[in-house]
Amino acid sequence: ARNWAMELKHGRIRVNVLSPGPTNTPLIAKLVIPSEMLPAVEAQVARAMPFGRLAEAGDLARAAVFLASRMALISGANLMVDGGASLA
Repeated sequence: ARNWAMELKHGRIRVNVLSPGPTNTPLIAKLVIPSEMLPAVEAQVARAMPFGRLAEAGDLARAAVFLASRMALISGANLMVDGGASLA
């Protein structure tokens, strides 16, 4: 993102990265985890997260909308939307 942001700055093109952490999506249900164990696994992951929950699709969408907005004078950034997981 940083390299592209520098290459594209003359065209006033901003480049940013959104790095999600564990996210509650339909893909989780398709993992190799048996469906009866899924709630326990999700709870265990959530307990390990500083915010105590997995991200939802809406959390990621709001972050992406912010980065795409004209209000965000941001370029070359990596926005961690991981509930604080990267702090550990």
